[in-house]
Amino acid sequence: MDAILKSGTGTLSYKGQWNLFDQVILSKGIMNGSKGLTYITNSAAVYKPEWMCVQTGDSKGVPKRTFSGNKWYADGYSDHFPVFVTIFAR
Repeated sequence: MDAILKSGTGTLSYKGQWNLFDQVILSKGIMNGSKGLTYITNSAAVYKPEWMCVQTGDSKGVPKRTFSGNKWYADGYSDHFPVFVTIFAR
């Protein structure tokens, strides 16, 4: 997850700075494959399709919020982008 943040991507933006508070934590059993599941190395990513992003203005590219202060945005979803990893079963 640290490599994602260092590449300039994050899950939320605060005052123009990306942060990556959202993470996936895996157990040792998944990391070493002993539980029948295997983590695909370097598969961690931030899911941020265009429809989840603000499209215009100074906030372009940040998550499309449902609330900002006390204002409701019907087409918003969250102030954070989701994260994911790829795991497969053997």
